[in-house]
Amino acid sequence: MKATPYVMAFFGLVLIVLGIREESMDVGQILLGLLQMVVGILMTGLIPLPFLNKLVVQEEEHEDPHKKF
Repeated sequence: MKATPYVMAFFGLVLIVLGIREESMDVGQILLGLLQMVVGILMTGLIPLPFLNKLVVQEEEHEDPHKKF
């Protein structure tokens, strides 16, 4: 699962390259590839964004399923 964002960003780059190489310069395909690449890069976590920490469920919020009461 850790490779998924990188694969997504790679296919976004492929969409961009294929959209540029065609004679028609398909703008929709280029924009879709850009969106997919940006989301894939953001999913890797290499670019820290402070507002994403609020959306991620922290580990300490989960209860231990093996804990006996």
